[in-house]
Amino acid sequence: RQSKENRITARYCRLSQDDGREGESNSIVNQKKLLQEYARKNRFKNLQYFVDDGYSGTNFERPAIQEIFQLVSEGRIGAIIVKDMSRFGRNYIETGCYIEQIFPLVGIRFIAINDSFDSTEYIGNTPGLEMAFKNVIYDYYSKDLSAKVKSIKKIQQKRGDFVAAKPPYGYIISPADRHKLEVDPESAEIVKTIFRLTLSGWKPVKIAQQLNKMLIPTPAQRLHKLYGFQCGG
Repeated sequence: RQSKENRITARYCRLSQDDGREGESNSIVNQKKLLQEYARKNRFKNLQYFVDDGYSGTNFERPAIQEIFQLVSEGRIGAIIVKDMSRFGRNYIETGCYIEQIFPLVGIRFIAINDSFDSTEYIGNTPGLEMAFKNVIYDYYSKDLSAKVKSIKKIQQKRGDFVAAKPPYGYIISPADRHKLEVDPESAEIVKTIFRLTLSGWKPVKIAQQLNKMLIPTPAQRLHKLYGFQCGG
């Protein structure tokens, strides 16, 4: 185990698609700014960001939080700082277990800035009813929001609106209305070429090889160019 002075201060950020609907304040950029300023004012050292972008808070199956838990098990984390309890987790039972039992047991300081929660204020005691109530509210809010989002999407789909995050190859999201698709002139020509070669008897592998020879960007590369999506291919 590392000495307390050398242990990492984990600044954890999380954002899901549903969280993004709450406004810019929950963006990863703004979470980082808040955590950076707090860490600076309170003179935390050995700072490291851990970010789960696009992951729900209803469970802990998230890459960055799992990395933190691994470092916790190795005795390498000294403190965890989050914007608020909901960034860490929206499941009140699991969240409460970590904050009230596991972290105090292994000597980890947990801070939720906007909830004015600092575990050092509860040494030898438990956070009690106030924190438990907040976690219940976060849990309920998450489930209620998820149900509402699903309901809204069903209505939009029946109306013929486009509700996915990424348009299919050959189309772009309309600049005038993100729920409408427009033909992408550049990739549409490639789609026509693929259909023409297929009708001529070409197999998918041969078509892919031909497109590579022509230096045609893959669908993933096209999405990255248009929208900045980070995806392989």
